[in-house]
Amino acid sequence: MVRAQSRPYDEVLFFDDGSTDDTVRLLVAAGCAVLRGDLNRGAACARNRLLAASTADYVHFHDIDDELDPTFVATLLPNARPDCAAFCAFQRRRPDGRIEREDRFRDLPAAGPRVAYFIDHFLTFNATIYPRSVLLQLGGFEESLRIHEDLHLLLRLAATGLQYSYEDRILTTWQLRGASTYHAAEPRRIAAGLLDCLADLSRRWPRDIRRELGPTLLDLAWQFHAWRDTENT
Repeated sequence: MVRAQSRPYDEVLFFDDGSTDDTVRLLVAAGCAVLRGDLNRGAACARNRLLAASTADYVHFHDIDDELDPTFVATLLPNARPDCAAFCAFQRRRPDGRIEREDRFRDLPAAGPRVAYFIDHFLTFNATIYPRSVLLQLGGFEESLRIHEDLHLLLRLAATGLQYSYEDRILTTWQLRGASTYHAAEPRRIAAGLLDCLADLSRRWPRDIRRELGPTLLDLAWQFHAWRDTENT
């Protein structure tokens, strides 16, 4: 999929965090640049390593089994600017091969910050080309988070007022993995991870942006209350 792009990537970097299959051998044999880690320190650490190693002005992250339309780069890159990320609609594929849903952003607010919007409309990083300088200025992904680290950075980007250019075409497929840290987690752990994510953001932000977290925090409070009531019955 990477080599099938009608407009080639300027550089392609892979990160291996201790895989035990033939992925690394095949990549090296194909002449690909592979960064290696001895231990799996989470997606945030891997992406930060890639971000630091990249020399490109614009970056895009995706897992090796995500699918990209051959026109992904050619369509989005011309719309990316130092103050603007370019992204497209995407679809989610379940582990059994079925398409779970399509994600479209036709109601994206014209101006930011868009924190509340992206809480309700998650934008996966595999559908976006970001200016690398903006990601570096924010310090990249928060490595203390093992769940919702991508949402954490997405919301930090939204809080900066970063502009977005949207292409309403499905140019990428997000492959959901049953064994991933997120999808293998119990619902309560996922909720606890979201609470950790939002609590960290609330400590970073001024009140006018922090209030955009309010409805989601209230929903989480009710969810934990319901779980406690279930345990007590």
